[in-house]
Amino acid sequence: MAGEAAAIASRSRQRYDREGRELVKSIASTGNTIRNFLGGSLREKLVALLTDTNASKGHIYAALFELDDPELIPLLIAFGKRAHILLGNGSVKKKGEDENKDARGKLKGVCDLHDRFSAPRALAHNKFLVLCDSKKNPTAVWTGSTNWTKSGLCTQANNGILIESASVAAAYVDQWTALVKARDASPEALRTADETPRKPARSKGMTLWFTPMAQPNDLEQAGKLIAGTKEGILFAMFNPGPRGTLLNDIIELASPTSPNYNPELDIQGVLNQDPGTTKNPVSLFNRGTRIDANEDVVLPAAIDERLKFWVKELVKLPRAHAMVHSKVVVIDPFGDHGALASQYATKIMEIYNQYRWRASQHQTSEGPRWSGLADDDKWQIGAPGADARTQAYEKRRLRELDFWFGKS
Repeated sequence: MAGEAAAIASRSRQRYDREGRELVKSIASTGNTIRNFLGGSLREKLVALLTDTNASKGHIYAALFELDDPELIPLLIAFGKRAHILLGNGSVKKKGEDENKDARGKLKGVCDLHDRFSAPRALAHNKFLVLCDSKKNPTAVWTGSTNWTKSGLCTQANNGILIESASVAAAYVDQWTALVKARDASPEALRTADETPRKPARSKGMTLWFTPMAQPNDLEQAGKLIAGTKEGILFAMFNPGPRGTLLNDIIELASPTSPNYNPELDIQGVLNQDPGTTKNPVSLFNRGTRIDANEDVVLPAAIDERLKFWVKELVKLPRAHAMVHSKVVVIDPFGDHGALASQYATKIMEIYNQYRWRASQHQTSEGPRWSGLADDDKWQIGAPGADARTQAYEKRRLRELDFWFGKS
């Protein structure tokens, strides 16, 4: 039996590796239907921005962390010297290493290329693109969580946002210039300047922050906004870390032991990985109720071997580290400024629902999932004789409905 199990496991790994290689090949092929489908509207918009700006003889200012996408690199090259690019060296482990070596070689001498080899000391983690007219006047900026890589575009849950504001775009050009001047370093002048929030003209309600900074003033402002939540919070996070993060601020509202606990809030989200460690454990929660396991704060998972009638899923590429790469927190998305927030909220729930059932399957014991029809009404939500677990779920369900549709 042990030999048979080992053989089955070996065949499963071989199939997983084969499917992974096929997917890698597809997303690396420009024009491939699988690549285009996975890249979705985000890829389409980014390609269109580059194409249209180049056609109008405009300039671009880009600060990028990772770059290997076979479609985006030629689009940058097409600008020639009108492409002003600050390129980091990724998340390397040793000084002098460069994850973007191939792309850098293609851009060097063709575009206005600047290097920022700050890793491993610090990550040049920017992902922004400023669009300018033919006279270098900034008109708009594209930013978000998406790295300019095959995996960033096609295999991760990411977001991108286009801000069509000359004043906001100008602030990004100023930051680009400051980073170019800093080269591989993070001088005190840069860190001090980044501690001051930007309030671009004609951008009411916007506060713009850049990093690196000496003090986490941006997180402090976000933490105050989270503390003032009135209805609920939705989030999608890559790896918030175990301490001093916005996830900890959210847990403060969700934990019954916290002086800031608010049981009326609806709180749901997706974490790419559990941020807790043995030294710094993090307790998660289920719709605002603190628990030891993460039930409604879900971690991405594939349909597993227990459900053999399903086609085995490829949860991520071999050697890939992220399925959910977004870093988004939405607070009270249906309030006074809900036009943009509600769109983010809907997208977060789309990702959340993708993984919620799969995560529950991994948390459920190996016992039977269903034991037959019940001969009473105790299984029904709201039934007079419902057990405590069902009654508790009813309260959470009503709280969630109130969040999305308002209290009647």
